[in-house]
Amino acid sequence: MSERQSIAFSGPLHEQVHKVIRTRILAGEWEPREPLPGEAHLSLELGVSVGTVRKAMDQLTRDNIVVRERGRGTFVRGDAEQHSISAFRLCGPDGQPITPRIVLVGTRASPATASEATALKLRDHRGIAPQVLRLCREWRVEDHLLCRETIMVEQERFPRLHNDSDIGAETLFATYAETYRVKVHRVQWTIGSPPHLAMERGSRDPLPDATALCIRRTAMDAHGTPLEVCEQLVQLDSCLVQINR
Repeated sequence: MSERQSIAFSGPLHEQVHKVIRTRILAGEWEPREPLPGEAHLSLELGVSVGTVRKAMDQLTRDNIVVRERGRGTFVRGDAEQHSISAFRLCGPDGQPITPRIVLVGTRASPATASEATALKLRDHRGIAPQVLRLCREWRVEDHLLCRETIMVEQERFPRLHNDSDIGAETLFATYAETYRVKVHRVQWTIGSPPHLAMERGSRDPLPDATALCIRRTAMDAHGTPLEVCEQLVQLDSCLVQINR
């Protein structure tokens, strides 16, 4: 198997490997302070050279996601769980990253629509549609609205999610792992598609126009079962969007 056949991302090979390992770390595959597999092991697993893995590890070290200890190996940083997986970074007009304040503005639980049931892979229980919990959040800097977001989960699986103290985190992946003992192992992004689920629910929010970027995230567990579907509308007239590679 060639190196390029074994990695799905585009770009220089060591950057592809960096992205793969970074995503796995931030999804919780390895716990904070847990050692990573050796470079030789990762090179065999990913089908790339040891030198390519080493370059990726150098970048992860510069990202402050891992730390190397001479004679012991490479470890996930103790504060790595504070980082988040994101397809994009919000920037100001000068191109500098900005950190928005994320607030919960509403919750709603009701039977899953057909699209929600399909997206979350939910099944009826004795003819009764499963309940979906929807968390509506806003990302703001001062009074400027940057992003509207709806996170959808199966209510039975995450019954008290809206009461979590970390509800303002960029993602709720740490809460899934710490409170509900389930880790996000893979994240799938769709950028540029309209939020079909939100429109099906009959949302009163205006439909996206040329100034909004539509982003949809599906986070899955180790079995490929969706834990959440998140839809975001980023207001491009309020910020710049840097797509992470």
